[in-house]
This record gives sequence, C-alpha cells and structure tokens, in this order.
Amino acid sequence: MIRLFEIFNPKQKELLQRLISLSQNKDKAFTLPQLEGFLYGIAIVPDMILPSEWLDRLLGVPKVVFNSETEMEELIGNLFEAYNIVLDRFNEGSLKFPYNVKDASEEQLQEVKEWLNGFISGLMMRKEIWIKEILELTSKPEDLKIQFQELFVKSFFILSCFIHPKELEEESKILENVDPSKTKDEIIKEILPVSINIIIDYAKIMQEKLPEHLRENIDNIPAKKTKVGRNDPCPCGSGKKYKKCCGK
Repeated sequence: MIRLFEIFNPKQKELLQRLISLSQNKDKAFTLPQLEGFLYGIAIVPDMILPSEWLDRLLGVPKVVFNSETEMEELIGNLFEAYNIVLDRFNEGSLKFPYNVKDASEEQLQEVKEWLNGFISGLMMRKEIWIKEILELTSKPEDLKIQFQELFVKSFFILSCFIHPKELEEESKILENVDPSKTKDEIIKEILPVSINIIIDYAKIMQEKLPEHLRENIDNIPAKKTKVGRNDPCPCGSGKKYKKCCGK
C-alpha cells in the first residue's frame, strides 16, 4: 500500500498523537488515521458543525484532561490547524483520498479501515443530510438522473461495502459488468479511492447549492482560535468554563 501524500507534517502528527494519548477511554480513543478521516468527514459536510460539537465526538467521554493550560493550547491549537488544512483543501477543490489500496495486504488495509471509520463518523455528524440526498436521488425517474448523481449513490454503497462486506446483500447491483476473474474484494479495493473522491466532489456540489448566507457561515466557522482564556468555554465541548474543566 502506498500513501499517496501526507496532509499533515511530522510535527502536526506528533501533536495529534499526543492529544489522542490523553483520552480517558482508551478502548474508544481515535487512532491517528481515524482522526484524519474524521477531519475529512466533518470538513466536507454541507452544513455548519461548530468545533464545540465535533470536539465532543472526537475527544470522547470522559473528557480529555490536559496537564496544563499551555498543553491544552498547543494540542487543541494544532488540532484546529489540522482541521483548517483539510477544510482549505476541500474549499480549493484539492482534497483527495490519501491512499492507494490496490495492492494492499490485509494488515495494511487495517489502517485504511481506521481512516474510513473516522471518515464515516465525521459524515454521520449530519447523517440526515446524506440520507435525504440519497433518497431524493434514488427516487428520481431513470431518465432524469444525472450520471454523477448515480455515481455518488454507488460510492456511498462502496464505502459501506469496504467496511462491512458480509452485511450487504445487494453487492451484485453495484459490482455487475466487471472482470469475472477478479474477486469482489479486489474490485472494491480498485474502486474505493474513486468512490471516496466522488463523495468529496459531490459534497462540494451540495455545498455550492446552499444559499449564500449558509455557505458563508460554513466557510467562516471559528476553528482558528488557539488561545483560551480561563473564563472562556472549554474547547473540550463540556459547556463549562475552561477554569472549571480542563484548566483545573
């Protein structure tokens, strides 16, 4: 398996790993690939998701407890910086799936599955938006469907198929007219990168169809703040003031 590109530099990844290591619930803590996939997912959702909301999902329960205000500012600030890198690439139209999985071993695919689990978790922060879009597209008469819309619906299916291949009964509808000498796993690995990129590109189209004031709200989500005063809301998302939460 080849990592096509690194979206974060080594220092950023080190700080993200430190943040993950502070999780109080080790069994449910995100891995680094899962965290990256999660940031991809929330960045492309065509709706406003405030940091206080996605931080709560990311940092989990019980909340992360930082050792000092300085550590919190450094780690949360780095997380916001990582999120903004993903968001900026999405807005520029250059955000892409970062793996080549065609020749990946089962062991290597575990990292991809972690990334995809994070990606899906991010998308499902607004599950109702995707369900509504897919239901609307699948209910259209065949002659009114646009090819890219069909690809979007199929791409969501492929995403689920990769993670839960044994739970799906309609694989043949998506994988028909393909090379019969290849296994379903081989086919899915080949088309997974394309499917993820289609979802990302279609999300951009969905965002551009939003009213202008909503697009501006999404583009201006305040995720760049790194300094937190003791009387500010705690970045962990608890709703408490910093001094009464992680700043104790």
